[in-house]
Amino acid sequence: MPDRPSSHRIEVGLSVEPEAVDARPDVAAPFCIALFGDFSARSHRGIVEAGRMIAGREPVVVDRDNLDEVLARLRPELHVRLQGERDPAVRVRFAELDDFHPDRLYDRLPVFEGVRELRRRLVESGGSASPPRESQGWGGGGGGGSEVAGGALPRPSGTPGNLLDQIVRESPGAADERSPLEGGDLQAYLNRIVAPYLVPAADPRRQALIAELDAAAASGIRALLHHPEFQGLEALWRGVRLLAHGVESDTDVRLYLIDVTKAELAADQLESADAGSSAVCRLLADPPAAVRAAGWGALGGLYAFTPEARDLQLLGRLGTVAQLVGAPWIGGADPRLVGCDSLESTPDPSDWAAASDPGWLSLRRLPEARWIGLALPRFLLRLPYGEHGTRCEGVPFEEFPDIPAHEEYLWGNPAFPCLLLLAQAVAESGRPAYPGMNLEIGGLPLHLLLGPGGTTTKPCAEAVLGERAVERIMDRGLMPLISMRDSDRIRLLRFQS
Repeated sequence: MPDRPSSHRIEVGLSVEPEAVDARPDVAAPFCIALFGDFSARSHRGIVEAGRMIAGREPVVVDRDNLDEVLARLRPELHVRLQGERDPAVRVRFAELDDFHPDRLYDRLPVFEGVRELRRRLVESGGSASPPRESQGWGGGGGGGSEVAGGALPRPSGTPGNLLDQIVRESPGAADERSPLEGGDLQAYLNRIVAPYLVPAADPRRQALIAELDAAAASGIRALLHHPEFQGLEALWRGVRLLAHGVESDTDVRLYLIDVTKAELAADQLESADAGSSAVCRLLADPPAAVRAAGWGALGGLYAFTPEARDLQLLGRLGTVAQLVGAPWIGGADPRLVGCDSLESTPDPSDWAAASDPGWLSLRRLPEARWIGLALPRFLLRLPYGEHGTRCEGVPFEEFPDIPAHEEYLWGNPAFPCLLLLAQAVAESGRPAYPGMNLEIGGLPLHLLLGPGGTTTKPCAEAVLGERAVERIMDRGLMPLISMRDSDRIRLLRFQS
């Protein structure tokens, strides 16, 4: 494939100092960004397509106005287990971005139907003493844009002596029964136990029982939100939203989604005779008509690349693809590339392993490596749900009832801020983006943590990195995102490879 230059070419290779603005040509063609990611959530279902299937996938244009339409078109679907591998998988389908919200999960998903019905009958005066019918949400079926089939709600967090267990112990014949909250049919359990309280003023514990049902629902919502597969899909689509809303719709910046899992990308690149003959390269070489005039401006790889040999081989091939297309590949870097498992837990480089990975060093020596830019750490995409974050209206819900674990936050791929900076530079200047023009992003979620020692803030990019840590990251050929202390802003130090 010939090296076709892009009129909006951006070379990531090493740092580049901006020249005088007037020296740069005025380009009227649009700046087109291809976003590669698992937008339909096929990876965890083991779906791997390659070759002709990938080459035939049409890049889908996305903007702030059609985001939900594009999401519905790609039909992302998750199959998750909330309690254990032996439990039925919960099937979750999404038709719009709001389907990730707790209110929507509670209102629309059949898995919560039994709790919703029992709560309604407890709240209403004159409720029938007979338990509601078995809900389809506990065994399958259901409709709407989002749905869940199968599975069961996990036990609410708290002490073992909760009210539902207490009521069951006081019920006739309860001594021989095991609480389904400890493993069993939660729907039948709730039907049997709540039935005596479905008449007016049946028991002063009614309000406490309602609170127990709310806790059960909240526990289920929390388990969904923090499931790694759910987090990955939500972070991907909220990152797309950030990018689409970060650039005005009347600018010459266009975003295209290419639905490819990392496994598909690796299979395509590593099993092809060369990068130029790969399905991904063929797809990029035959772009939509709107892209042909200018070519691709940047390629966003919304994956995390590790120091594993297969990832390094994949990066080498992607560097060649980027060089052939004439657009840099910008992706996310796993912190293991700098010698640690987590920048949040070990921000001091003294705690990192020595940088002696020969595979990474060999990759950096390749000519095509200058077309690859990897960034880290991740950045915060939304505030937690609850009283001190984003309030829920339809269901009483606190995402973090206790001190939050770091991985329970919704962290986004660091490629998104880098791509946003490039897009904003084009939108603001109307000329080729010049790395270094605009390196700060503000207005990110800033979470205040209330503790015994007072109020602290969660860094928007996982950790506040010191000068030595930043230098170590730069020396590894990576692009650090820097959190500004007690601020909703992050800064990319510079574009480099």
